[in-house]
Amino acid sequence: MQNNLIQKFFESKKTEATELLSDLIRFPSLSGTGEAEIQDFLADKFTALGLSVKKELLPETIKEHPAYSAAAQELDYRSRPNLYASLPSENKESVILCAHSDVVPAADWPDAFQPKVEGDRVIGRGAADDKGHLVTIYFALLALKELKLKSKKNVEVQAVIEEEVGGNGALAAIISGHKADGVIVLESTDLTICPANRGAVWYRIEVTGKPVHMGRIREGVNAIEKMAEIIKELRRYEEKLIAESDHPLFREYQQPVQVNVGIIKGGDWPSTVAGWAEMEGGVGFLPNKRLEQVQEELRALLANFPDTWIKEHSRISFPKLRNDAYETPVNDPIVTDLAKAVGLSGLTPKVTGFIVSCDARLYNRVGKMPTVVFGAGSIRDAHSRGESISITEVLKASEVLTNYLIT
Repeated sequence: MQNNLIQKFFESKKTEATELLSDLIRFPSLSGTGEAEIQDFLADKFTALGLSVKKELLPETIKEHPAYSAAAQELDYRSRPNLYASLPSENKESVILCAHSDVVPAADWPDAFQPKVEGDRVIGRGAADDKGHLVTIYFALLALKELKLKSKKNVEVQAVIEEEVGGNGALAAIISGHKADGVIVLESTDLTICPANRGAVWYRIEVTGKPVHMGRIREGVNAIEKMAEIIKELRRYEEKLIAESDHPLFREYQQPVQVNVGIIKGGDWPSTVAGWAEMEGGVGFLPNKRLEQVQEELRALLANFPDTWIKEHSRISFPKLRNDAYETPVNDPIVTDLAKAVGLSGLTPKVTGFIVSCDARLYNRVGKMPTVVFGAGSIRDAHSRGESISITEVLKASEVLTNYLIT
């Protein structure tokens, strides 16, 4: 009987949910610069639900933390807070429900922040990543209030900033002492439960050569050609990484680990032997390896290179994205209880790995909390022109969270 009431409640909220998501999309909350206004809006919404709400600025000292992710520009933390909204319970068990309020730019999509509705789908930047999931959390808590249901878990909602530049908002929440027995990070997982995600690290390789006029080509050393040899070795490293990375939660993916060459540049003049070359790329890896291990393997690739020139005239660094992989055991209560809630909501629970990285690895690796990723929509829609999400799925995820909180 209760399940039917909950289901009918969410079926009646499609218009209201569409309007809320549209309101959120209208905020151009670009990561690292534009999150302040949406946080104020969300504070008002959660306060109206009766939650205890507070905003906390990220400490400037966060930049000294080993897990801090430096962005392309210097980030100012004087006006862009994280938002926390608390709902107490009579029980001791606690959970964090986290979604991020920042979005990536939309330079090639002029009306990205002017939401459109086509049938069941809301279109706009952030619809799937991650504003649809803020709506999911809001309506789950609205259901508790309007249906007079009691949560059996102490809930802390976290609307964090800077997920898109590496997760500094979530990191700040963790080092500021926000803890729980488990964490559900809301991202687009097609309503599957993901207790693990792939890690990713970006590298930069620099090679110096010996520049001479091309007429004296035999006297020079071409840094671009040396970089080509390094690329071949990276391909061999990728083969090794694949061979070492069989993981039961990631077997459905064709190639869950990869080594990518994303940017390459070098040389100064067509008739000069290239005296320098620089390459940037990324490595995706599974929870069987730690971030530090992958970094060390890449360092060793150059340090042990068979070409003496490359060994002595190349360097590797990791100045940008450094996202660790993580894994929560599939028998942990955060996984099994959420799976039960999925079943109560009329879905077949599926537990698998998340092929991209997100804030979850910080809650698990740095915060030492059992963590899963879950949410409506497909990650394929994230960051895309025409990004969209099904409002029916958004509310189905709300139904799952409601069932999770009351059982």
